[in-house]
Amino acid sequence: MSVAVDEDQIKELKEWLFGRVADDNDIVVDDLQEEFSPYFEEVECKAENVCKGSKEYQINMEQLAGSIAKLKESKEGEELLNIW
Repeated sequence: MSVAVDEDQIKELKEWLFGRVADDNDIVVDDLQEEFSPYFEEVECKAENVCKGSKEYQINMEQLAGSIAKLKESKEGEELLNIW
């Protein structure tokens, strides 16, 4: 017994299947990122030595606050802040 198969049907099925696998992989990747993000943040913190509460972190935060304050002093800077 032979079954006639339309090439367009095969193409549609293939696209659906690849899309479905990609969606499932995205879900798996999202789950892995959520599960391991605290671990990777800790590893990056130790590697860069900019852990929250460290002297380097405090300096970075002070510089950021100063930069934001300077941006707020001008109309152009204020507009840039509103974009973010």
